[in-house]
Amino acid sequence: MNYKAYFLIFKNNLYISLSYRWNIISGILLMILQIMVSLFVWLTIFDTTSNVKNYTVTDMISYFLLSALVGVTFSSSHIFRLTRMVRTGQLNMVLIRPYSFLLDSFSNFIGSKMIEFGTTILLAVTLYSVGLTTWHGISLLELLLLLTNFTLLFIFGSFLGSLSFWLIQMWPLKSLYNSMMAIFGGALYPLDLLPDKWAQLITLTPFPLFGYVNIRLLQGELHYNETLYYLILSVIWLIIFSIGYKILWVKGLKKYEGVNA
Repeated sequence: MNYKAYFLIFKNNLYISLSYRWNIISGILLMILQIMVSLFVWLTIFDTTSNVKNYTVTDMISYFLLSALVGVTFSSSHIFRLTRMVRTGQLNMVLIRPYSFLLDSFSNFIGSKMIEFGTTILLAVTLYSVGLTTWHGISLLELLLLLTNFTLLFIFGSFLGSLSFWLIQMWPLKSLYNSMMAIFGGALYPLDLLPDKWAQLITLTPFPLFGYVNIRLLQGELHYNETLYYLILSVIWLIIFSIGYKILWVKGLKKYEGVNA
């Protein structure tokens, strides 16, 4: 297998990300705005109470700051890459090349995320240095969980992207994904504020693995057994969506006609 080709794809997408500096700046500004809106809502709530189900105002500030940082890395933009390629016929150029489209997409995905990841680390260190958030040292098991969740995000996006062979317009999926992350991913509130039965049910879905679980991990709130449980759950979803992607990809190629190529 020619891994050099995948490295070149990664490097090219890294350079492309660097060339669009305004996208980086606007992304940071949007993240700051989202943080401010969330914090204003919760600070208003904390004006009438000292804690909300064991969350103090400091805990909540830390949660939403980390939520915004995690949200940058676990964004959904890669879902629509295949959509553009199918609609324009550019997929033909990739299919005739002697390497895996999935690994091509993964190299593209990693390359486009490196700037976001670096920006996230820089902001996280800044927030930590001024005392606005805290996190603990990450164990090997916790690091494995973060990497597995990140890989799951890619496979999940690839699975959804494969629907491009059948759907003309994929943009509604972005709104749906953002809504699911807000409700089930912990972007609007920590999931453990919900009644226990609802929280347990929601945590069986993949969305908490893209948000809530990673935030609580960085806060040092996941015990060993919880970390192991979420790792197993993440692997199970990874297998399910990998199989689903393979099925959709094979069936989609039979339907694909290379329009506009």
